[in-house]
Formats: sequence, structure tokens, C-alpha cells
Amino acid sequence: MLIFLNSNRKWFVFLFFLSFFLLGIFITPDYGVSIDEDNTRIVGFLTLESIFKIFSPEHLVQVNEIIAEQKSEHPNLDIVPTSGVTFDLPMAFLELIFNIEDSRNYFLLRHYFNFLFFFTSVYFFYLLANKRYNSWMIGIFGALFLIITPRIFANGFYNSKDIIFMSLSIINLYLAINF
Repeated sequence: MLIFLNSNRKWFVFLFFLSFFLLGIFITPDYGVSIDEDNTRIVGFLTLESIFKIFSPEHLVQVNEIIAEQKSEHPNLDIVPTSGVTFDLPMAFLELIFNIEDSRNYFLLRHYFNFLFFFTSVYFFYLLANKRYNSWMIGIFGALFLIITPRIFANGFYNSKDIIFMSLSIINLYLAINF
């Protein structure tokens, strides 16, 4: 059995990550919106507004309309940047480029990209464990344990602060060790 697994290691790893990717893509719409997702979305647009004031004033009208609409829908919205805009700024920009106006669609866009970050970090975690223990099976088990941790798995779809930070930390750790 071990000889079979080792001889087909690349296919096994490929199928593992393909299954995880397809599972994530299919269940992403099942996750709801977190309590602070409106706030992080508007912070992305406020940052985009600051950038457009300098580099592209002709697009300010569209960004200001989105900000005004968000403020009118949520008058008690606390618009204080509580975290960085590493994720929120590109999402606001993509929402503007693709002209997404439906709230379901812009939250789905954010959730899909959040999952892609998480998926990428799980792959880098596999590479990290594989390199550390010199065993692809331990790498797969490490990635599996990261995936089956319920809190991390669920947050991998909608938490644009902690999971993005964790993902970037894993990727940076792998790159630092290789360096």
C-alpha cells in the first residue's frame, strides 16, 4: 500500500487539493455575512476614494455613490479602520471594475477570494510540512488538520482579517525558510 501511495504521490496530492478546492467553491455560497463585513467593505471604498482623489478623479463620483449608499443603508455603521486594507482595497477595486451592484454578489466575490487565499495557504502549509519532515504524507496530514479545524475552515470563507493574516503568515514563513 505504501509503495502504491509513494509511486502515485503526485496524483494523490493533486486529487487531495482538487477535492478541497471543488468543495470550497461549491460551499462558499452557503456561508452568510459576518457582522463586520459591511464595515470592512466601506473601509476598502474609503481607501479607494483617497487613491482616486490623487490618481483618477474622474472615478470619484462612482465611489462616492457607493459610500453614500452604504452610509444611508446603515446609518449607525462604525466606519473606523480597525485593520489594514490588504484585502478590502483590492475587493473594492474589483467590485468597481466588474460593476457589481447586488449585495449578494459583492459578498460572494469577497468570500470566493477569501477562500482562494485560504486554499493557497493550505497548499503552502503542505509544502512547509513536506519540507520540514521530508514526507509528503505528513504534509498532507498537516494540511488536512488545518482544513478540518472547524473554526479555521469556516472562517476561511468569510473572515477577511484573521484568515488573510494567517494565510499570508504561512506563505511568508514558507518563503522565508526557502530563502
